[in-house]
Amino acid sequence: MIIAMGADTINYKIFMINRILRIFPLFIFIFIISISMGRELFSGSDIFYVFFSNIGKAPTSNYFITGAAWTISIEFTFYAVFPFLAMFAKTRGLKYIFGLIGLILVFKLAAYWEVNESIHMYYSTLLGRFDQFLIGMVFAILHQRYKSRLQKMNILAVMGAVVLVLSSSAVQSAFYPLWHPDLKHPMWIIWSLQEATVWGVFILVWINSKFTIPKPLDRLMLRGGEISFSIYLLHAVVISLVHKAVGSIQVTGRVEFDLMLVGTAVYALVWMIASFSYETIEKPFLSLRQRYI
Repeated sequence: MIIAMGADTINYKIFMINRILRIFPLFIFIFIISISMGRELFSGSDIFYVFFSNIGKAPTSNYFITGAAWTISIEFTFYAVFPFLAMFAKTRGLKYIFGLIGLILVFKLAAYWEVNESIHMYYSTLLGRFDQFLIGMVFAILHQRYKSRLQKMNILAVMGAVVLVLSSSAVQSAFYPLWHPDLKHPMWIIWSLQEATVWGVFILVWINSKFTIPKPLDRLMLRGGEISFSIYLLHAVVISLVHKAVGSIQVTGRVEFDLMLVGTAVYALVWMIASFSYETIEKPFLSLRQRYI
């Protein structure tokens, strides 16, 4: 959205080609793996799950190691309409985006009474997630409008934003998590708005705060962002392999310490494999992208 606000127009064709080059090489790779694993169950119609990996009986959702791919369809659908939303938001202002969020809330409320297991509907469908993209657009506009004021924040503001995110996550985990026994919990109507808003605050504070990060850590974080898509889609593969190979590892006998130690080691392994995936699958296609503004 920040990019869109600095442009007169967005070349829709090139924008969508860039999105395809960014997302589909690794996603299709994962999708083919999933249908290969379930070759005996494969049906020709399963190919349409490339566009609907988040609903129905998507092949990628049959296995833990490919299960993370469910989000890709939601993400790509938003990209398909984003250039239009950005154009309307630029001409009509924040009230346009808030109007869309309000309209979605109306349908969320109506759907709550229609669907028995509404938690899953809100968690893994466009109805439950589209407002999060809109919230992201709102914070991008706020960043552009109030940049001069926001840049006065410091490390204390970042720490406050971290506390906000952790507190919000703790509340969601404690009172209305995905595994809540009541699959029709009413708080899930606004769950996505709560999550997106606190993370929007964090990002807004982070990019505007004036403090320095040690260069090695800064480079490490930049690399993490670069390979984040591979980390996301491949982390389950590494977790599964480690679990099957060595089982539950007990180093200290304390669950929390063992979790930190093993989690760090597994994350390092995920990082290595994700880096290789990025260099061999993602990066060659990313080099084909063109400017769309």
